[in-house]
Amino acid sequence: MGKKTIIGTIQAAVTVLEKKLSAAQKLEAQARKTWTRLHHGFVDASEALADLVRHGTKREAALKAVVKAFRARSADLTKARDETRDAVRAIQEELAAKQRELDRVMAEEKARCQATDEVVGQVFALNAAVVQASIAREGYVTAHVFPHLLDAKGNLRSQVTFTSTDGLKRVMARVNTITIVSRDLAERALTLIDAFKERVRPDPAITDPTTTMLFELTDRLLIQRTAFKVGPDLYRFLRLDLDRTLFPELVEAQNLLKQSIRSEKTESYIRLWQRASTTAKWKPVRQS
Repeated sequence: MGKKTIIGTIQAAVTVLEKKLSAAQKLEAQARKTWTRLHHGFVDASEALADLVRHGTKREAALKAVVKAFRARSADLTKARDETRDAVRAIQEELAAKQRELDRVMAEEKARCQATDEVVGQVFALNAAVVQASIAREGYVTAHVFPHLLDAKGNLRSQVTFTSTDGLKRVMARVNTITIVSRDLAERALTLIDAFKERVRPDPAITDPTTTMLFELTDRLLIQRTAFKVGPDLYRFLRLDLDRTLFPELVEAQNLLKQSIRSEKTESYIRLWQRASTTAKWKPVRQS
C-alpha cells in the first residue's frame, strides 16, 4: 500500500473519530446538564424544606419528593455523566494517537517527496550542464578544429591531431562521422546561397576569379539525399574570410552551416587523450 493510500486511510479514520468525539461530547454535555439541573432542584428543595414553617402540606410533600428523587437518581446520573466523560477521553486519546500517526506518515511522505524532488532536480541540473557543455564543445570544435581538416591544397584529411605543448594532452578530430543533422539550417543556408547567385549572376564574358570561385565552391558544399551530408568543399567554404558587405548572403550561410554541423556520436569524431608524462602511454579521456 502506497503512502498516499495510507495517508488517505488514516485521514478517513481521523474524520470518523472526530465525528464520534463530537457526538460523545454532546452526550457528555447533556448528561452533565441533566445532573446539574437535578442537583439544582435538590439544593433548592432542601433549602425550601429548611425554611418551611408549616409542615404536612402538599408543598412540603412535593419538596420531599424532589429531594428523594435526587437521592434515587443522583447515582445513576453521576454514573451516566462519568461514563460519557470516560468515552470522550477514550475517543480523544484514540484521536490523538491517530493524529500522531498521520503526522508521522505525512512527515515521512514529505521527506520522501523532498528526496525524490532533489534527485530529479539534481539529475536534470547535471543533465542540463552536460548538454550545455556538449553544445559549447561542438560549437568550438566546429569553428576551431574542423576547419583544419582541410589541408593547404584544399583536400580533406581523414583526421587531424592537436597535442598540447607540454606533450601531455591530445585532441584527435575525425571527419568521417561529421554529418548535417539540422535540415532546416542547411536549407536556409542553401536558400541564401541561391539568393547570392541570383543577385550576382556573373556574366560569362567577365572574368571575376573570386565570384567564379564562389560559384564553383558553393555547388559542392552539401550532398542532399534523405538528409544533408558533408560535401567535399564544405570546410573550405567555412574557412573563407568573406566580406559581409560584398557577400552578406554567403556570410550568413557560413554561420548557418556552422550551426548545423553535428556528430552522430561525440566520441566517434572527437577523441581526447592524456598521459602522466611524455614517456608514458596515452590513455583515452572519458567524454560522457
